[in-house]
Amino acid sequence: MPNSYFSRASKQYNFPVSERHEPFIKSIRHEHGGELGKVLDVGCGDGIAGRSGLARNAVEGAEEVVGVDPSVEQSPPHVDSFYQSTLSEAPLPEDYFDTAISFMVMEHIEKPRVFFSSMRKILRPGGSYIFMTTNPDSFFGLTVRLLGRVGVEDKILNLIKSKTDYHHKTEYKFQGEDDVRRYAKGFDCEFVYSESYTSYKSYFTSALVPAWHMLKLKRKLWKSRKSLVHMIGRCSKR
Repeated sequence: MPNSYFSRASKQYNFPVSERHEPFIKSIRHEHGGELGKVLDVGCGDGIAGRSGLARNAVEGAEEVVGVDPSVEQSPPHVDSFYQSTLSEAPLPEDYFDTAISFMVMEHIEKPRVFFSSMRKILRPGGSYIFMTTNPDSFFGLTVRLLGRVGVEDKILNLIKSKTDYHHKTEYKFQGEDDVRRYAKGFDCEFVYSESYTSYKSYFTSALVPAWHMLKLKRKLWKSRKSLVHMIGRCSKR
């Protein structure tokens, strides 16, 4: 079943949104005509953007919600059951879930082929995987990848973000749409792009503030959807 949100958003320059999670939640709410069925939240953490209320809103009305996350010890409040595990290692039933979701997880996947092979096993035919991740071709994505290649990403981010704010190691094995499609064997994939003025403002502190304003101006003058910071993908199992 087509996702009406993707059909509309793919034709728009959807910038700016007030909060980065908004288009992600909308894409989930429009999946399967609003009937989410059985949902798997991959890398569920404490909820979308660390907010359990957002996650509950995204999966409201679902028949069942299962969460997997290797870094979280306690079950978050928006799931019915939870496994402290990666997707590939969790004891999940095959051909079971109608919808799988992940928020800012794809950039941390170390073995993309294994990941999508596991995703294909647990989704029923016609089931969909909806994810939001950093667009590797955006200014932010290119910068972080460059810092990672020269081995200073963690050092730089620790200077401008607190350790409690920061995240797991990034891998960036998915370098845009073509890579996702190559790894997602047996899926039909579509993509939309979004950006929020506030999403990455906290990274531009002190001497970097002028660069932040220049980036905002650039986005207004050069309206390229594929240059926006966030990529939202929908991969439907054939």
